[in-house]
Amino acid sequence: MPHKCNFIFTLKGFILGIVLLGIFVATPITIIITHFFSELDSDSVGGVVAGVVGGASVICKKYWDWADRVMAKLLGLFGYKGDKQAG
Repeated sequence: MPHKCNFIFTLKGFILGIVLLGIFVATPITIIITHFFSELDSDSVGGVVAGVVGGASVICKKYWDWADRVMAKLLGLFGYKGDKQAG
């Protein structure tokens, strides 16, 4: 049975992707920028990091698909069967 992508899986995959990008991309970039360019203020560092994370999220379409599939499998492990249709 092929993977059926509904809104709840897409939303949770998006949230998982944002968290993983924050951990593995934004944190190291912030540390590197503040170490080598200590004269920059926090607004400039935040802007650079936000630009890099935003660009990475647009470029990495396969990553978002992977995060969506992982979240669907995780929810399946905990017994989530999908949205219940009323009526």
